[in-house]
Amino acid sequence: MFVIIQTNKFNYMHNKLREARLAKGYSQSTLGKKIGLEQTTYSRKERGVCLIRQEEWSRLAKALDLCEKDIKGNDPLVINNIPILPAEVIHPLIKYIQKLELELETLKNRPSY
Repeated sequence: MFVIIQTNKFNYMHNKLREARLAKGYSQSTLGKKIGLEQTTYSRKERGVCLIRQEEWSRLAKALDLCEKDIKGNDPLVINNIPILPAEVIHPLIKYIQKLELELETLKNRPSY
């Protein structure tokens, strides 16, 4: 079972990260360099366009002199042991599954030789 959440709820962690970066007085370029990322890559991660991997959260926390929980808060991606996926992840998957189902029906109805 999965729960779909809207983008603004998913961006909670990314907003906290941005706030922490600004509170330290770091630019995206500065913080990106501290954790080994180009500014453009860091920007995409901070905006939630790209996934921030667990090891990146750890490096971010260290670079900002914070613990991960200060940046991430409580993990909004799991509630009562139910994984929660952001809408921008689940909707393309649903469309792809629908496409595969149509293709499967077409193949089933094709005469066999």
